[in-house]
Amino acid sequence: MKRLFLHFGRHKCGTTSIQKTLYNNRRKLLESGYYYPLTGIRVAAHHEIAEALGNKNPSSNEDELNRLYLELKNEVQLTNCRNVIVSSEQLQSCNPSVVASFFKDFDVVPVCYLREQAAYLRSSYLQKVHATNYEGSVEQFYQEGFSTDYQVFLEKWKAAFNRDIAVRVFDRDSLTDGDVVRDFLIAILGLTSAELDNLVLLSDENPSLSREMLAFKLEYNARGLPNNGTVYFGLGKLSKAHGSKFEIPPAITKAVRDQYSESNSWVEENILTDGQKFSYPQYEGETLEKISDKEFDAILEDLNAMKEREKAEEREREKKARQQARQQIREAKRQAEKEARQRKRRQQRQTEQLKETMRAEERERRAKLKEEKEKRKIQGETAGGTPRLLDRVASVFHRRTK
Repeated sequence: MKRLFLHFGRHKCGTTSIQKTLYNNRRKLLESGYYYPLTGIRVAAHHEIAEALGNKNPSSNEDELNRLYLELKNEVQLTNCRNVIVSSEQLQSCNPSVVASFFKDFDVVPVCYLREQAAYLRSSYLQKVHATNYEGSVEQFYQEGFSTDYQVFLEKWKAAFNRDIAVRVFDRDSLTDGDVVRDFLIAILGLTSAELDNLVLLSDENPSLSREMLAFKLEYNARGLPNNGTVYFGLGKLSKAHGSKFEIPPAITKAVRDQYSESNSWVEENILTDGQKFSYPQYEGETLEKISDKEFDAILEDLNAMKEREKAEEREREKKARQQARQQIREAKRQAEKEARQRKRRQQRQTEQLKETMRAEERERRAKLKEEKEKRKIQGETAGGTPRLLDRVASVFHRRTK
């Protein structure tokens, strides 16, 4: 039975970086005995499998689940790998028992990363504002139903698989080399340093909004302006380039930590290994001031300028692509003409060789005919030689007697 590392979350714990690293290094990982299947893949993760398993009525989704199950099993059987890796943070919202049943033919190692709840709240809020049209404050976001009781969460998964779960704390002080991708590859999969040297590792795939960009996006959402890739990635770039870090207010931080203090203590005592602990840094949160119209217009202008640069870059890429395509067509045409000339020369040589062969065969045929004719002539003279000789002698004698 193959071992399957089931990375089921959680959100906001470096999942995208882990998934893209696994996907981009599939060949190298296979050489080390780890296979990252293509079945159910969407954007480098097995989200299609997670979505099928997350259906509230599994019986209505039975055909899709059977298809994915058979495809996954057949794909894995075609490899000689010892280990399989499946990853999707969307699995965290599935019924663990349904997930366990789907992977029943594997020796499953459930894998999960946990983020201290106040940090989780901050990251989730920033992502919500960044990726959607949400315009509420972090206080509203928390009060609307933010729930991350890790004890309840992990007990369900542990019971479903009837085994311990590999749980890691998403915190730089706890992660191997302070990096979640390296931590997953080393602490979870057990890869060696030499094996890591052959891989291309990714990090920071989902940059958070800075304080200034958060204020802008809240106002942007409040004005009902359209969300698109340019805004999302543009704000991410601007947040990296400049801006201070947004911190949630101390009162909310305290409320969150008080709410989950007992649950986290249970996790530390019963689940975490290697001396891991949750860290509780002090946040100096400040009230997020509404952005001024002048500041808003300046950032919007930067985004528009970025959009124009991206359009210009896209046009330049398309131009180069067209040039390359034309060059490839010319090269292909030259190559085709060259091959046509070579084929013609080969055909001419073959034709000449065939003609020469035919001429040689004709000469040989004529020579044989001539030789046979000569043989028949000689044979004819030999067979009738004695009578003709006597006739000539008698004729000579008759002339002399006269």
